[in-house]
Amino acid sequence: MYLEAQDQKFRELCEDEGIQFRRLPLDREWHWNTIYLMLDAAIPYQRIFELLFLDSTIESVPTALDWKDAKVIRDILEVFYKFAKLCSGTKYVSSSVFFHQVSNICLVISKYENDPSYACVIASMKTKIKEY
Repeated sequence: MYLEAQDQKFRELCEDEGIQFRRLPLDREWHWNTIYLMLDAAIPYQRIFELLFLDSTIESVPTALDWKDAKVIRDILEVFYKFAKLCSGTKYVSSSVFFHQVSNICLVISKYENDPSYACVIASMKTKIKEY
């Protein structure tokens, strides 16, 4: 009953804010890409979530910093998601396409490498990407 009421409230807020409602994907722990898909789907609804939790008694409401972090993580995961999607399946990727995708990853990593909030994660990614 509570989830149905929250779902209805979410729909109403979307309508009030002029944002098209769509169901958000759920996390599936056996699929690594669901974090990217969830963040990509949820970020456009930031304002809706803020309004939804405005009068909430929930203690773990996302802060402005949480939303900033979500956007950075989404940006980083997006290049890996696109790369994995391109390389998986039945098609073989040419070396030029492969290196183009690796360069995209390097560009996103370099975008955040000087931000101390993400330095540890970025350093680890840089070490791994150098192997390619």
